[in-house]
Amino acid sequence: MARKQSDEDTVEAIEDSHLLLNQTSNKTSEHLKIPSTSFKPSPIDKYTPALKTLIPIRPFEKSDHEHPCDTAGLFSTATFSWMTVLVWNAFKKPPSVDDLWKLSQYDQAEPNYDRFSRLWDDEIQKHGRKGASVWRVVLRFIKTRLIMSTLCILLYAFAVFSTSSFIMHLLLSYVSQRNSTLSYGIILVSILFCVEVLRSSITTLLYAINYRSAIRTRSAMVLFMFKKVLKLSSANTAVSVGELVNLCSNDGDRIFEANRMGNLILVGPMLFVAGTIYSTVLLGPIGLFGALIFLATILLQGVLVKAMNKLREKAIVLTELRVKNISEILTFIKLIKMYCWEESFAKRVINLRQKELRLLKMMAFLQSMNVSLAFFTPVLASVVMFSAYIVLGYNLTAQNAFTCIAVFNMMSFGLKVMPLGIRSLADVTVAMGRFRKIMLMDDMESYVQQGTKDKSNAVEISGATFSWQTPREIDDLPNSNGSTRKPSETEDLIQDDRSQNLPLVLKHIDLTIPKGSLVGVCGHVGAGKSSLISALIGQLHLVEGSVALDGALAYATQQAWLMNATIRENVVFGLQHDEKKYQDAIAASGLLDDLDIFPSGDLTEVGDRGINLSGGQKQRISLARALYSDRDIYLLDDPLSAVDVHVGKHIFNEAILSQLKKNGKTVLLVTHQLQYLPKCDQVVLMEHGKIKEIKSFEALFQDNTDLASLGISSLGEEDKLVKEDPSVKSTSTKSAVDSEKELLEQGRLMTKEERGGVIPASVYFAYIKAGSGFFAAFLVLLFFAFNVGVQQFTNLWLSLWLNLGSVHAKHLAEVGNFTALALVDTSGNFSQNVSTDTTISPNMTQTTVPSIIDPTDITSHPQFKFYLLVYFSSAVFMLLVSVLRGFSFMTLAFTAMKNLHNNMFTRILNAPMEFFDTTPSGRIINRFQKDMDEADAPLPIIWEMFFFNFMTLIFATGLIAYVFPKFLIVVVVICPILVIACIMFKPAAREMKRLDNMTRSPWFAHITTTISGLDTIRAYQSSSRFVDEFIKQLDKNAIPCYLFACINRWLAVRLDLLMILTCVFATLFVIIYRDIVSPASAGLALSSAFLMSGMLQFTIRLLNEGEARFVSIDRIKYYIDNVIQEKSDCDAKATEDWPKKGVVEFRNVCMRYREGLPLALNNISFKLNPSEKIGVVGRTGSGKSSLAVTLFRLVEVAEGNILIDDLDIGTISLKSLRSKLAIIPQDPVLFTGTVRYNLDPFDHYKEEELWKVLEQTHLKASIQKLPEQLDSALSENGSNLSVGERQLMCLARALLRQSKILVLDEATAAVDGETEKIVQETIQASFVDCTLITIAHRLASVMTCDRIMVLSEGRLVEFDSPQTLLNNQSSVFARMMAATH
Repeated sequence: MARKQSDEDTVEAIEDSHLLLNQTSNKTSEHLKIPSTSFKPSPIDKYTPALKTLIPIRPFEKSDHEHPCDTAGLFSTATFSWMTVLVWNAFKKPPSVDDLWKLSQYDQAEPNYDRFSRLWDDEIQKHGRKGASVWRVVLRFIKTRLIMSTLCILLYAFAVFSTSSFIMHLLLSYVSQRNSTLSYGIILVSILFCVEVLRSSITTLLYAINYRSAIRTRSAMVLFMFKKVLKLSSANTAVSVGELVNLCSNDGDRIFEANRMGNLILVGPMLFVAGTIYSTVLLGPIGLFGALIFLATILLQGVLVKAMNKLREKAIVLTELRVKNISEILTFIKLIKMYCWEESFAKRVINLRQKELRLLKMMAFLQSMNVSLAFFTPVLASVVMFSAYIVLGYNLTAQNAFTCIAVFNMMSFGLKVMPLGIRSLADVTVAMGRFRKIMLMDDMESYVQQGTKDKSNAVEISGATFSWQTPREIDDLPNSNGSTRKPSETEDLIQDDRSQNLPLVLKHIDLTIPKGSLVGVCGHVGAGKSSLISALIGQLHLVEGSVALDGALAYATQQAWLMNATIRENVVFGLQHDEKKYQDAIAASGLLDDLDIFPSGDLTEVGDRGINLSGGQKQRISLARALYSDRDIYLLDDPLSAVDVHVGKHIFNEAILSQLKKNGKTVLLVTHQLQYLPKCDQVVLMEHGKIKEIKSFEALFQDNTDLASLGISSLGEEDKLVKEDPSVKSTSTKSAVDSEKELLEQGRLMTKEERGGVIPASVYFAYIKAGSGFFAAFLVLLFFAFNVGVQQFTNLWLSLWLNLGSVHAKHLAEVGNFTALALVDTSGNFSQNVSTDTTISPNMTQTTVPSIIDPTDITSHPQFKFYLLVYFSSAVFMLLVSVLRGFSFMTLAFTAMKNLHNNMFTRILNAPMEFFDTTPSGRIINRFQKDMDEADAPLPIIWEMFFFNFMTLIFATGLIAYVFPKFLIVVVVICPILVIACIMFKPAAREMKRLDNMTRSPWFAHITTTISGLDTIRAYQSSSRFVDEFIKQLDKNAIPCYLFACINRWLAVRLDLLMILTCVFATLFVIIYRDIVSPASAGLALSSAFLMSGMLQFTIRLLNEGEARFVSIDRIKYYIDNVIQEKSDCDAKATEDWPKKGVVEFRNVCMRYREGLPLALNNISFKLNPSEKIGVVGRTGSGKSSLAVTLFRLVEVAEGNILIDDLDIGTISLKSLRSKLAIIPQDPVLFTGTVRYNLDPFDHYKEEELWKVLEQTHLKASIQKLPEQLDSALSENGSNLSVGERQLMCLARALLRQSKILVLDEATAAVDGETEKIVQETIQASFVDCTLITIAHRLASVMTCDRIMVLSEGRLVEFDSPQTLLNNQSSVFARMMAATH
């Protein structure tokens, strides 16, 4: 173990000793690998890369494999000069990600993840699961860099202390001693310059180390989270999409900030100890008064931080819940619009946002008070300490007073930095707890054994019982009140016993499937058919028994999962493209005709969740993926449910029989289309999670009457296959001259994300207007001015007060009283060298004082109490103004964020479906996640500190100019240089921040896609490919994220050098004019100059960072201004009782989904009579679902009119229309929440009504078995229910609505024949007075309808009663029926 630890330390030394992270040689690169036990590098070898940094200038050889920061020399590293090229290029032209350097090989996610993972495994081994600490692992991960940065902090603290104490006191002593030479003063200025340059260089080195630590730790931990989620059991319910996005985005940023700023909390204590000792040396024990005030402030800051930490924990929960709700809304936006639930869901999200902002505002106000304390404490400490010093009879000199003020300003800088460090550590503590929770979750059990006992079998399941959760996961499930149930000690002791009480989904399964056989699986809804597939994939928890497979799996899910990629990429799914195999898969899946319709054939882009495809098209692409994969075992979970009979017949014969079974593939087919069972070698009949029978279809039919209940009463005739052209058609009828690139561009669905540029003034104005208006903003600025003005006034007042004792002239009288000339030049220049015969200038005043008074003692002034009272009152006034300023500013900021969030959310919610079809959900979520987090958390604090510092600089400049008017010349010279540096800097910072935000969108979209398709990804063993894509997106985002931080330091170091020169000039004025400037005036000027030295660069950097982060506001405003809205010029409302009859009429309706696309409905005309029951049939993609889309005005008609009860629906508001209609969608939609919430999201119905509709849909018994019945929790998209049960839940929801017009869009596609028959009877009985439009692939589902509508290629080809159509043997419907028998 010791040897292992030694090796690990060696690796870390090699990785981390790269102090400024410059590694060049291949040899060093090899050292990044885990060393063997015989590898013993010498100390020189370990630190060679770091030592190379000490070379002043190192030439940079341009290479694709090297980052300039890896080869920068000492000068370049200490000034971030290697960034100058990027800053200049960004100034000339906004860069793209491709224009940036590739991420350094040492900062990439994968090698850092490997090391972090090893450290975590070691932590688990040493301390066990309960004792494992993420903090310890992170500290070990950055150990060497942390040590080096701490050394930098020590040197930095020493430099800052030296300037504010020793050098300041020496300068003031120099002014007080008139016999000092000018050369001595120049030496002091030179020392000041050298120490300040040292301070600036040390600061730059500190951040150079911290930035690299930050990006590495963030990448390692975020990648660890993603890989962990891919290995979790029941991962789709353990970690939601919103939670994982929040972990990767917000919590990842918290890790970055903690590494960047966390160790700065050491600055405060260091400066506090040094300042306390020095002030005590200067003023004696009374110096401890000021130290005690600083100590009290530090303790108060600790209390505030603790309160902020608690608020942060609560706010994160609400943020996750809000983002999760928005993600769910985006996923199911189509149903929400059809049910007219926008306002209700908006209210829910806005309420969550309001609660979240309440906590964030409180937290921001506490942070504001923390910042105010840093500015207020030195003033209060000075007032209390000097007042006590004077009252106790001590004489306060200018040297001691202004040296103490400079020391207190130095100590206050520690207080200013500490809140940033403490805040970052408090935030990351919450994040670490959330990371730890997931890191300790159980990995998915790999219970599926590779290789069967009998090699002739492909599948062997023996005595297997399964549940969805492990006992540990049961303990961690949330209660109905949202809290997490913690196991008791007794439960921990009897964990094995709890396995007996797990909710079992499959019980005592024994199944053997020979290789090359076709096995059908059937059963009622909820019988366990899909669970059997999940068990074979390894998605369940194996309670007992064994599962063995011999061969690779292919999987087609019941609800097809597709990526946002081209159709070809979805089919090939990462494998090598084989044209013949690809064409065979496409043809067998019945996709050839569909590809001819698409604008770019198989290069057409598939939208998020396949939103631009019909259900049948999605299902067949999923099937084509399975066929193309060429695996040994095929698990097909009801792939024929979403296709029409004709296509279903084609798929079964061409894909399942010809391409799979004929080639010796093993197929397990779950289906409700029981007409295909006779072709199966065996049929598995399931019931209540058990296998009831396994026999051939003929034997099962003769022995078991249950088949009749599933929809088969006779074997029927032999299937008659509709003959297809055996020749393989091309997947595209496009012209041969069309290049693939042109087709890709033509088939692009998703719009490109807007780039933006310079942030216009209108964005700032919009923010102010959203806050409370310009007048409120003006008042807030006045509060800032008052706050800072009072602070600087105390220094001015002290200077005037001290001058009263230092400007008395020699005695002019020898007896009783004397007249002294207190020569005070009201211009601000104070003279001490005044002889008895001095002529008093017009700017000087003559004061008579008693001769018994010491003329250098300020306590002897007759107005001493007045000066003391004003000095003390100013501190109290400053405290009151600080509280008022902090509260008003944060109120304005969070009012703005509330309005901007709600406006953006409302605009998106009211956008047409075209917007959601062409905009990736990850891009939208990014607006509500990253952009909103930027605006909520750092932005208000950054702007508050900017305004505070900006006002302080103005007043400080004014005080120096008050003493030395010629200092304004220096200001005039320096300002243009500052402006030029800022102008150069702004484009680079802004664009890096914009690229940082933009590169998160595909990253978030990838997370969403991966989580929703975990079952498929695991079945195809493609996890590594999705991890690789995640790493690619993570590293892509890390580039601008890291460069944005570096650009800020690039500006900071240059501004710092300018301010050092400014400080030097102010000091030179003191040296040059020492004979005519009093020590008090010199102290006032020097303390102001020293204050400006570090503050100006920080202030300008805050300004530029604030503008860069304002990109988030710009992006939010873009959506508010530019997201198109649904047609809103028809605001007329229908009468309350409309529609009375339910007459629906289409008049020459033409509809296309978007401009440039072919018509989805072409000149459709028909009229439905009151309460008529209509069936709509046709081939997949014929326009059946488009009818419903048009009826609900999800897409406006291109031509024609739609009337309901003779009222044109285009003339009434969308709310009036959609609230009167009801639909059961093709894809069943359930929300995260309880059963009650899914039936009645907004509590409109009584509990008796809920149970009634559950009984009508035959779900009552299933719901009653749940632990909390109606209040039982459903997971995301109801994934803990079967698809059939989900469809029945949607039916129950529609029954509650009791609309006059109901659309059933494949509502019973996933239920068995028996359940479908009962459901149809329920619908007929419950909606006897309703107009019913049933869209179906199962022709039996529409045989009871009054009339049947047959669609083909968007046209109405037949519309008559079922009997009439059947009697006409040449009708399309008659031929479709013939194909089913």
